[in-house]
Amino acid sequence: MKLMWKRTLGILSFIICMSAMQIGCIGENNKNQQQNMTLKEIKVIAEHKTLPYYSSSKLTAEGTFTDGKTRDITNEVDWTTDKQGMTIEKTADGVKVISKILDSVEITATSRGRDKITGKTVIKGVALVRKITRVFLIDLADPAIKIGSTKNKLAVTAELVDGSKVDNLSAGIKFTASESNIVQINEANVLAKGVGTTTVIASTADDAKSDPFKISVIPYRAYALGNEKGNGKIYILDQNFESGNLTSNKVESSIDTRNNPTAMVFDSLGKHAYVLSGDQDRNGISIYNVNSITGALTDTKAAVCEKECDGALSLSFAPSGKFAYVVKNMPNIIGGSASIIMYNVDQKSGALSYNSEGYRSIGEIPRSFTFDPSGKYAYVLDKNADGINVISAFTVDQSTGYLTTLNAFPIESGAISMKFDLNGHYLYVVTTSASIGQVLMFSQDGKGELHKSNTIAGTWGKEPTNISFASGKTSNYAYVVNSATKNLATYIIE
Repeated sequence: MKLMWKRTLGILSFIICMSAMQIGCIGENNKNQQQNMTLKEIKVIAEHKTLPYYSSSKLTAEGTFTDGKTRDITNEVDWTTDKQGMTIEKTADGVKVISKILDSVEITATSRGRDKITGKTVIKGVALVRKITRVFLIDLADPAIKIGSTKNKLAVTAELVDGSKVDNLSAGIKFTASESNIVQINEANVLAKGVGTTTVIASTADDAKSDPFKISVIPYRAYALGNEKGNGKIYILDQNFESGNLTSNKVESSIDTRNNPTAMVFDSLGKHAYVLSGDQDRNGISIYNVNSITGALTDTKAAVCEKECDGALSLSFAPSGKFAYVVKNMPNIIGGSASIIMYNVDQKSGALSYNSEGYRSIGEIPRSFTFDPSGKYAYVLDKNADGINVISAFTVDQSTGYLTTLNAFPIESGAISMKFDLNGHYLYVVTTSASIGQVLMFSQDGKGELHKSNTIAGTWGKEPTNISFASGKTSNYAYVVNSATKNLATYIIE
């Protein structure tokens, strides 16, 4: 039994010894493995090494271990900076640094273990804009805006820190007006509040500033034609944006033009004005350059339509600005008793050139010619071969400007002038058929067809001759000129 016990004990001892050896081997392997995975180095990676003022950059800490492997340990380290003005924040997207200083800052990532392994990088806080070279209003050649206008935006041309240049820059730029009662600036958006001129300074957070930039707020202009002591006159008026009332322009109330002016129109850009005159000695169209700030007119002395304009009654421009039309009470060629002649418009210079292919013979005693705002349809007050007063409708070829007869709509006698409102929903016809005058309203169905919708009794006096429209702060306004009592009636369009 002793022998067997000893032998058994020997076997147990061997097993225990073997187990101990195995345990010892396992413990030694873990120790070696832990030693091989010890953090050895931290590398700090910044998304941007140069950081514009008040912008941010993502930070990453990359750990290298003793086994040669690397992994992201961004959330396992402590982040610090050596200067105030660079702040580090933890977000759902990771760790980021925000620049609030114009200086070089050292960023440090420190491990939380006993060894305190560190990694560093340097980020330079800089201004995004080094220099502002120009301030301007987007899409406006002249620094002049209409009172009440809200669709104006400021921008700058700037030189950046890397030497590159950028145009139309508004983000990060502060605009300040010297006269807040003239313009109100919200970020880069400009509200024109009062007539006058103000100075605007553009600046950045690090005090880069522009030269002064002047913005002029101008009233809406109105122009009336007439004769004064036998001489033709263009009267220049200012529109009150609040009430719609018109007053004489203080700087220049009137200028001379050819005798007996009958029509005045502007090109599509408002850079040129055209006045048609029916003087016996000097028929024709006078062309004026328009000052966008003051509204003043300068005669270009161009001689246009002096021969073709015999018997001219009205002048109109297509909404495209490419073509101009003169309605005459006599033909250019044999046949018919009235006609429409056409001019091509040089939109850059404002010059007019006669286009014989655009000629059209029409009925008798034409009075007024106008386009709907789309430019697809044109209308003329006329009298047909049967002696019936009508509004003749034409389709307009958008590429050539040529007119094709569409239809004719009967109208009572006495109609003398017509024009579409600013929205193009209604055609308003001024007529002298009633003793005190009246205005007829026609709706248009979008296909050129007209439908009478209302009659407005006139209270402005006798013999109304013309109607025009303008925008105001809260309403659109209609202005009716009366020749007999020499006054101007103002109406609100509801």
